[in-house]
Parts: sequence; structure tokens; C-alpha cells
Amino acid sequence: MTPITIGTDTGGSIRHPASFTGTVVLIPTYGSCSRYVIVAFASSLDQAGPMAKNVKDCTLRHEVISSYDLKDSTSIDFKRNNYSEILTNNIKGKKIGIPKEYRVDSMPKEIEDL
Repeated sequence: MTPITIGTDTGGSIRHPASFTGTVVLIPTYGSCSRYVIVAFASSLDQAGPMAKNVKDCTLRHEVISSYDLKDSTSIDFKRNNYSEILTNNIKGKKIGIPKEYRVDSMPKEIEDL
């Protein structure tokens, strides 16, 4: 309904729907985006993050909402990166980590291959 927005997530509120709809979401590093005025359900898990139709728009929104906020006791004052400046389609040299806990002894081969 909107090209870009902000959602809140405690246990998957934006991550799960995004995985079914092809929506791009980003759950920011804890303390990088203010949670002021968000009703806390589980303070150590609550996050506010951007939602968009593509990675570029999601990155730009994140740069806008990522800032230090004196009104949020969990907000951290640090230099934020301009991720949109380094956003490219080149993945050469990048590594993708898969936690060993995601692999189980009885996992079907077709899943293992994926």
C-alpha cells in the first residue's frame, strides 16, 4: 500500500510477513534507531526498522531513521554509516555465514544442497 514505511518488530512482526510478500525489511543494530513512543513488549527485542519494495529504498530509509535520540535510553551515540554509498550488485569476495545449528544430522540432501 506504500512504497516505503517503518514497522516495529519484537518477535517477527515485520520479518515474517516480509518473507511471504517479497518485501525488504531491515532490523537495525540494537540502539541505532530510536524506539521512543513505541510501546515496549519485550524491551531487549523491540526494534523499529524500514520496510520497502527494494534494498536501495530500505537502505535510504534506514539512513534517515538511524540517529541518536536522547529520549530513548537504549539509543547509542555512534557514527552511522551511509550504506547507500556502498550499495552495489557486486558480491565478489563476500562471505555468507550459516550457523552450524542450522544444519542437523537428518537434514534431507535437497535441503542441504540449497
